[in-house]
Formats: sequence, C-alpha cells, structure tokens
Amino acid sequence: MAVRPDIPPDLQLALDQETTGERRLWAGMGDPRQGAWAKAAAFPFFFVLLVLSIPLATIAQSYFTSNTSSADFVRSHAADLVTKTPLMLVFFLFLLVPIWGFWSVRRSLYAVTNRRIIKIDGRLGRLKVKTIWPNDIRHLERTERANGTGTVKMSLGMKVVDGGALESFETLYGLADPRGFERAVRELKERSPASAAAQ
Repeated sequence: MAVRPDIPPDLQLALDQETTGERRLWAGMGDPRQGAWAKAAAFPFFFVLLVLSIPLATIAQSYFTSNTSSADFVRSHAADLVTKTPLMLVFFLFLLVPIWGFWSVRRSLYAVTNRRIIKIDGRLGRLKVKTIWPNDIRHLERTERANGTGTVKMSLGMKVVDGGALESFETLYGLADPRGFERAVRELKERSPASAAAQ
C-alpha cells in the first residue's frame, strides 16, 4: 500500500505487516484535539480544576503577599501545606487527563480489512495490536461535524467488571472520514460468516 503522510511510518509498517494476506477496506487515524476534549469531558474536568485551584490560589496569594522568607512561610503555613498539598497533586494529575487523551489518539491507528477491525497503539516504544471481530460489534453510532469530520462509537456488547455487567465501547475520535469507516464496517459485517449464515 502507498505510504500515507497522515500515518506515522512505524504505525504504517506495523499495519502493512499485520494485514498481510488481507484486503484493506479502510485505514485512518483520529484527531488528537478531539480526543483531548473527549477525555476532559468524560470527567467533571473543569469543575474539579476550579475547585482544586482554590487552595492553590490561596497558598500562592499568601506566599506572594507575605514579607517573610520561604523557610518562615513554610513553618507558619505548615498545617495549610499538609492539608492542601494532596489537593494540589490531584490538581496537576487532572491536568494530565486531556494530555493523555491527545497522545493516545495521536498514536492510534485503525484499519478495517475483509476479516476484522484492527487498532494499533504505538506508545512508549511499544506496539499493541487489538482485533475486533465483526460478530463482536453490536451497533455503531456516528456523530458528524459541519466540516465532515466525526466520531464513531462501536458497541462491543457487555463485559463483566467487578461482578457487574457493563457495556463495552470502542470510540474513534475526530475521523476525517467517519462515513467511510462506517461503510467499511458494515461491509465487513455483511460478509462475515455469521451474517452469511443468517441470510
């Protein structure tokens, strides 16, 4: 397959090796910016940042308005620092949520072949390949923007977590061609052995 400039070379090579002997129906990557916003929206991100910024702002104000040295400030505000430092750590951890979302989408490549859906993650010097078989897909949900980009959510059925059943999803954020991906998945499902048997 021709090299595509929108796919990093290491992910392109991994995809070529992984799909040897299969016919590729679609391949592409999502928009990291939409991945970052999606991860932030999955948590009460901005509310938590607002709440956790209060103790940080209080300590910063006290420090910059005091006329004491740093050592004296730490001694006089030791109780505040002990109680508020964990909150500040949580504050900085929440700042990493959209960064993680951005990086995870930026290094994830999806492809649809005549046999399966493949997700290749290339992070921290490692490649992780996930296969989604056509019979595992329960339904698709596509959300599009005015510019034609969009997000596709695939329902993969129920899985047991801590004794309870939760619906499993795989979401592709900010695809340049969400309709093309959906068409390829529907073609894959129609040609799967289970679909052929049902017909």
